[in-house]
Amino acid sequence: MTATLRLKNATWRVGASDPPGNGAGHRRLLVAAMQQIVDWFKKLGMSAYAERFAAKDIDAGVLLELTDQDLKDLGVSFGHRRKMLRAIRISASLRLP
Repeated sequence: MTATLRLKNATWRVGASDPPGNGAGHRRLLVAAMQQIVDWFKKLGMSAYAERFAAKDIDAGVLLELTDQDLKDLGVSFGHRRKMLRAIRISASLRLP
């Protein structure tokens, strides 16, 4: 079984090349986690960054820990970094313990 995540210019296939021991459940979780990021970028109007984040394995958990420098290293513009950091702070404050 192969799960697929489609973005504007790329398709990630999770399946045949997975490390041993990772089953279908793991693949579904991985695709779901990456889809969360794609949806988040769409909501912010910044879908162009989704591929970059997916390529670096940045899921929702990692996203909450990103710093301004991390975003800068990923090539995110100054204004978009500010918008993302604000959205990250809001997301973090809404998380239940």
